Amino acid sequence: MKTERQIYLISLLLSLALGHSSCKGSHKGLFLTSFSREGSTVGDTDALTSAEPAVHGASPTQLLTDELLGQVRNHKVRKALLRVRDGDVVDINGPCTRHKHRYVRKGEIIVQMVAEEGNVQVIEVLEKLGANLDVQSAGNITPIHLAAHGGHVKLLIFLLGRGVVINRASKLGWTSVHLAAQGGHTEALKVLIQAGALLNKKSKSGNTAVHLAVEKRH
Repeated sequence: MKTERQIYLISLLLSLALGHSSCKGSHKGLFLTSFSREGSTVGDTDALTSAEPAVHGASPTQLLTDELLGQVRNHKVRKALLRVRDGDVVDINGPCTRHKHRYVRKGEIIVQMVAEEGNVQVIEVLEKLGANLDVQSAGNITPIHLAAHGGHVKLLIFLLGRGVVINRASKLGWTSVHLAAQGGHTEALKVLIQAGALLNKKSKSGNTAVHLAVEKRH
Protein backbone atom coordinates (compact mmCIF):
# COMPACT_ATOMS: atom_id res chain seq x y z
CA MET A 1 0.00 0.00 0.00
CA LYS A 2 1.38 3.41 -1.00
CA THR A 3 2.14 5.84 1.80
CA GLU A 4 0.82 9.40 1.79
CA ARG A 5 4.36 10.71 1.11
CA GLN A 6 4.80 8.33 -1.81
CA ILE A 7 1.49 9.36 -3.37
CA TYR A 8 2.43 13.02 -2.97
CA LEU A 9 5.82 12.54 -4.65
CA ILE A 10 4.38 10.61 -7.59
CA SER A 11 1.65 13.24 -8.03
CA LEU A 12 4.30 15.95 -7.91
CA LEU A 13 6.42 14.23 -10.55
CA LEU A 14 3.46 13.81 -12.87
CA SER A 15 2.21 17.38 -12.41
CA LEU A 16 5.68 18.79 -12.96
CA ALA A 17 6.07 16.69 -16.09
CA LEU A 18 2.82 18.07 -17.50
CA GLY A 19 3.71 21.63 -16.54
CA HIS A 20 7.21 21.30 -17.96
CA SER A 21 6.01 19.94 -21.30
CA SER A 22 3.73 22.96 -21.75
CA CYS A 23 6.55 25.44 -20.99
CA LYS A 24 9.43 24.09 -23.06
CA GLY A 25 10.12 27.48 -24.55
CA SER A 26 10.60 29.24 -21.22
CA HIS A 27 14.01 30.75 -20.51
CA LYS A 28 16.17 29.36 -17.72
CA GLY A 29 16.70 32.90 -16.46
CA LEU A 30 13.01 33.08 -15.59
CA PHE A 31 13.42 29.90 -13.55
CA LEU A 32 16.30 31.36 -11.57
CA THR A 33 14.44 34.60 -10.96
CA SER A 34 11.31 32.81 -9.77
CA PHE A 35 13.22 30.72 -7.27
CA SER A 36 15.21 33.68 -6.00
CA ARG A 37 11.91 35.25 -4.99
CA GLU A 38 10.65 32.21 -3.11
CA GLY A 39 12.40 32.45 0.24
CA SER A 40 10.21 29.73 1.69
CA THR A 41 11.34 27.30 -0.98
CA VAL A 42 15.06 27.88 -1.09
CA GLY A 43 15.83 29.74 2.13
CA ASP A 44 18.22 32.65 1.77
CA THR A 45 19.51 33.28 -1.75
CA ASP A 46 23.25 33.51 -1.21
CA ALA A 47 23.69 30.64 -3.67
CA LEU A 48 21.97 32.54 -6.48
CA THR A 49 25.12 34.13 -7.91
CA SER A 50 24.68 33.03 -11.52
CA ALA A 51 25.18 36.58 -12.77
CA GLU A 52 28.62 36.85 -11.20
CA PRO A 53 31.49 35.43 -13.28
CA ALA A 54 34.14 33.30 -11.64
CA VAL A 55 37.41 35.06 -10.86
CA HIS A 56 40.33 32.75 -11.61
CA GLY A 57 43.93 33.16 -10.56
CA ALA A 58 43.23 33.85 -6.89
CA SER A 59 45.48 32.33 -4.25
CA PRO A 60 44.24 29.21 -2.40
CA THR A 61 45.68 30.58 0.83
CA GLN A 62 43.56 33.73 0.43
CA LEU A 63 40.33 31.95 -0.43
CA LEU A 64 40.43 28.73 1.60
CA THR A 65 40.42 30.44 4.98
CA ASP A 66 40.25 28.69 8.34
CA GLU A 67 36.77 30.13 8.81
CA LEU A 68 35.56 28.66 5.51
CA LEU A 69 37.15 25.27 6.13
CA GLY A 70 35.56 25.24 9.57
CA GLN A 71 32.17 25.03 7.83
CA VAL A 72 33.12 21.72 6.17
CA ARG A 73 31.56 18.93 8.21
CA ASN A 74 33.41 15.95 6.74
CA HIS A 75 36.90 15.56 8.20
CA LYS A 76 38.18 13.83 5.06
CA VAL A 77 36.96 16.63 2.80
CA ARG A 78 38.44 19.28 5.09
CA LYS A 79 41.84 17.59 5.01
CA ALA A 80 41.71 17.37 1.21
CA LEU A 81 40.94 21.10 0.99
CA LEU A 82 43.87 21.84 3.29
CA ARG A 83 46.11 20.06 0.80
CA VAL A 84 44.73 22.29 -1.95
CA ARG A 85 45.50 25.34 0.17
CA ASP A 86 49.02 24.10 0.92
CA GLY A 87 49.75 23.61 -2.79
CA ASP A 88 49.95 19.81 -2.65
CA VAL A 89 47.23 19.42 -5.29
CA VAL A 90 48.44 20.38 -8.76
CA ASP A 91 45.38 19.39 -10.81
CA ILE A 92 42.25 20.34 -8.90
CA ASN A 93 40.08 18.61 -11.53
CA GLY A 94 42.04 15.37 -11.60
CA PRO A 95 41.27 12.13 -9.79
CA CYS A 96 43.08 11.72 -6.50
CA THR A 97 45.71 9.07 -5.87
CA ARG A 98 46.54 7.49 -2.53
CA HIS A 99 50.16 8.56 -2.83
CA LYS A 100 49.37 12.28 -3.05
CA HIS A 101 46.08 12.44 -1.17
CA ARG A 102 46.12 10.44 2.04
CA TYR A 103 42.67 11.57 3.10
CA VAL A 104 40.65 10.56 0.05
CA ARG A 105 39.88 7.40 -1.86
CA LYS A 106 41.61 6.75 -5.16
CA GLY A 107 39.73 8.32 -8.05
CA GLU A 108 37.78 10.87 -6.00
CA ILE A 109 37.63 14.44 -7.29
CA ILE A 110 37.73 17.19 -4.69
CA VAL A 111 34.93 19.36 -6.11
CA GLN A 112 32.67 16.30 -6.11
CA MET A 113 33.53 15.54 -2.51
CA VAL A 114 32.41 19.05 -1.57
CA ALA A 115 29.26 18.70 -3.71
CA GLU A 116 28.24 15.69 -1.63
CA GLU A 117 28.13 18.01 1.38
CA GLY A 118 26.20 20.66 -0.53
CA ASN A 119 28.55 23.45 0.55
CA VAL A 120 27.91 26.26 -1.95
CA GLN A 121 30.52 28.63 -0.52
CA VAL A 122 33.35 26.13 -0.86
CA ILE A 123 32.22 25.12 -4.37
CA GLU A 124 32.27 28.78 -5.38
CA VAL A 125 35.82 29.15 -4.02
CA LEU A 126 36.97 26.01 -5.85
CA GLU A 127 35.51 27.43 -9.07
CA LYS A 128 37.59 30.56 -8.58
CA LEU A 129 40.63 28.30 -8.18
CA GLY A 130 39.88 26.69 -11.53
CA ALA A 131 37.60 23.78 -10.63
CA ASN A 132 35.39 22.43 -13.40
CA LEU A 133 31.84 22.32 -12.03
CA ASP A 134 30.88 19.76 -14.68
CA VAL A 135 33.84 17.43 -14.10
CA GLN A 136 33.07 13.72 -14.50
CA SER A 137 34.31 10.86 -12.37
CA ALA A 138 35.05 7.40 -13.72
CA GLY A 139 31.35 6.54 -13.50
CA ASN A 140 30.35 9.71 -15.42
CA ILE A 141 29.12 11.23 -12.16
CA THR A 142 29.19 15.04 -11.99
CA PRO A 143 28.64 17.51 -9.13
CA ILE A 144 24.99 18.03 -10.11
CA HIS A 145 24.36 14.30 -9.66
CA LEU A 146 25.75 14.49 -6.13
CA ALA A 147 23.83 17.66 -5.29
CA ALA A 148 20.60 16.04 -6.47
CA HIS A 149 21.32 12.84 -4.57
CA GLY A 150 21.75 14.83 -1.35
CA GLY A 151 18.79 17.12 -2.00
CA HIS A 152 21.03 20.19 -1.82
CA VAL A 153 18.70 22.78 -3.37
CA LYS A 154 20.96 25.83 -3.03
CA LEU A 155 23.85 24.01 -4.67
CA LEU A 156 21.60 22.81 -7.49
CA ILE A 157 20.52 26.37 -8.20
CA PHE A 158 24.13 27.56 -8.12
CA LEU A 159 25.31 24.83 -10.51
CA LEU A 160 22.40 25.37 -12.90
CA GLY A 161 23.16 29.08 -12.91
CA ARG A 162 26.69 28.19 -14.00
CA GLY A 163 25.34 26.24 -16.97
CA VAL A 164 26.25 22.66 -16.04
CA VAL A 165 24.74 19.85 -18.12
CA ILE A 166 21.46 19.01 -16.41
CA ASN A 167 20.52 15.80 -18.26
CA ARG A 168 23.90 14.06 -18.36
CA ALA A 169 23.58 10.39 -17.50
CA SER A 170 25.96 8.28 -15.45
CA LYS A 171 27.30 4.98 -16.76
CA LEU A 172 24.16 3.38 -15.33
CA GLY A 173 21.98 5.91 -17.15
CA TRP A 174 21.03 7.82 -14.03
CA THR A 175 20.46 11.57 -14.31
CA SER A 176 20.10 14.14 -11.56
CA VAL A 177 16.32 13.66 -11.64
CA HIS A 178 16.68 9.92 -11.01
CA LEU A 179 18.86 10.60 -7.98
CA ALA A 180 16.59 13.30 -6.54
CA ALA A 181 13.54 11.04 -6.98
CA GLN A 182 15.29 8.08 -5.37
CA GLY A 183 16.03 10.20 -2.32
CA GLY A 184 12.53 11.65 -2.16
CA HIS A 185 13.86 15.22 -2.48
CA THR A 186 10.77 17.07 -3.71
CA GLU A 187 12.23 20.58 -3.66
CA ALA A 188 15.27 19.39 -5.63
CA LEU A 189 12.94 17.80 -8.18
CA LYS A 190 11.04 21.07 -8.59
CA VAL A 191 14.29 22.94 -9.23
CA LEU A 192 15.59 20.39 -11.73
CA ILE A 193 12.40 19.95 -13.73
CA GLN A 194 11.66 23.66 -13.94
CA ALA A 195 15.22 24.15 -15.18
CA GLY A 196 14.71 21.70 -18.03
CA ALA A 197 15.49 18.24 -16.64
CA LEU A 198 13.86 15.37 -18.52
CA LEU A 199 11.48 13.51 -16.26
CA ASN A 200 10.77 10.56 -18.58
CA LYS A 201 14.41 9.72 -19.30
CA LYS A 202 15.12 6.04 -18.59
CA SER A 203 18.16 4.53 -16.91
CA LYS A 204 19.91 1.54 -18.45
CA SER A 205 17.69 -0.70 -16.36
CA GLY A 206 14.61 1.02 -17.82
CA ASN A 207 13.64 3.06 -14.76
CA THR A 208 12.29 6.61 -14.84
CA ALA A 209 12.20 8.97 -11.87
CA VAL A 210 8.65 7.88 -11.10
CA HIS A 211 9.69 4.21 -11.07
CA LEU A 212 12.42 5.00 -8.54
CA ALA A 213 10.09 7.02 -6.32
CA VAL A 214 7.67 4.08 -6.23
CA GLU A 215 10.45 1.55 -5.69
CA LYS A 216 11.87 3.45 -2.71
CA ARG A 217 8.36 4.11 -1.35
CA HIS A 218 8.86 7.84 -0.91
